Order: sequence, then structure tokens, then C-alpha cells
Amino acid sequence: MNNLANLLREDRKFQEAEVLLRKALEVRPNFAAAWMNLGIVLTNLNKTGEAENCYKTAIKYRSKYPDCYYNLGNLYLDMKQHEEALKAWEMSVFYRPSHTAAWSNALVLLDNMKRYEDALRLGQKALHHNPTSAALHFTLANTLGKVQEFEKAEKHFLEAIQLNPTSGLYCSNLGVLYHRWGKIEKAKEMYKKALEIDPTLKTTEMNLKRLTNAKLQHS
Repeated sequence: MNNLANLLREDRKFQEAEVLLRKALEVRPNFAAAWMNLGIVLTNLNKTGEAENCYKTAIKYRSKYPDCYYNLGNLYLDMKQHEEALKAWEMSVFYRPSHTAAWSNALVLLDNMKRYEDALRLGQKALHHNPTSAALHFTLANTLGKVQEFEKAEKHFLEAIQLNPTSGLYCSNLGVLYHRWGKIEKAKEMYKKALEIDPTLKTTEMNLKRLTNAKLQHS
């Protein structure tokens, strides 16, 4: 029933999935995975209070449950309970240091909260456990750019692009870094590369036009 419920959830048939999961839990009340999956379904049905209880029940039956802590953190983020979200993701990576999605979410939230020093510290810790994660290099690079650590930011952007060369966004953000750094030719080069990979990046297209027009005006 749990597997069928997951298929229904993937098809966005959340109410049908909820019915099946509740039946599964009637048969086996200590089924941690079913409690977590019910939490995910209820989150999608905007039943946040019930979803939180489901995640906590799953953790009660399986204390070392990184995916459940990750989903609980996402729920707290939706509820704008930022400190609780950070604590949940911290537990997720404690039990599974390779959980890059939990690391990434925590880093992005800290960055959005302008807690840059905390984000940089956590980013280094995340990369210690996951040195080949393009997403983590990219997220750390963005924060380094905001605190004007341009050389360090460049290093992590280049690492991210090497690990994931098909990301237009990575190239675009490196272009923004060069733009802010005053390295105009490098910025144009990265904007062009980003648009070759993904022509739908409108902001990148505008940034490139802005640089090109500025050069024409000064020539």
C-alpha cells in the first residue's frame, strides 16, 4: 500500500494517496516510512499541522531518519519557522552527511536571512563531506560574492561549472560576479556561454545587452 500510495503521490493524486497510507498505518501503526509519506501528502494538501505530527511520529518510530528530518525542515520553511527548519536540516545531515539537499536548503536559508558568516561556515563543513557537489559549490559561491570575496567566489563557481557543465544558471551567476568585479570581458563571455546552454535566461540576456550597450556608448 505504501508503494502504491507513492505512485499516486507522484501522479499528484494526493487524496487517494492519503486514504491508502491511513489504511497502511491502521494495519501497521509503527510503519515509519508510511508516516513520513503521509506527512508529504498532507503537506501537499496544505494540512500543515497534521503533516508536522506525521513527521514527528515517523521520527518517534525511526529516530535516525535523515529524509524525514529533511521533509520536516521543508515544512517548517513553508511555515516560515526558520530556526526550526535549520534545526531539522541539521539533524538530517547529522545522520546522513551526504544529504546535499538538506545542506543546500540550510545554506540558502541562512543566505536569505543575511547570516552570511554562518552560511560560509556551514558551506565549508558541507563541502568537507561532499567535495564533488556542484550545488554546494554554487551556493557557497553566491554567498561569497555577496560579501565581496570575489576570488574565493570565482573558485567555487568554476568548480561548480566543472562538475556540472550543462548548467546555464551557474555560468550566468559567474557572469554576474565578473560584472560586479569589473571584469567585463569575462562577464560577457560567461553570459554568452550561459545563453548557449539555456537561451531562456532572460535576465542573462538583459545583462549581456546592458554590457554591450555600455561598451558602444563609451566607444
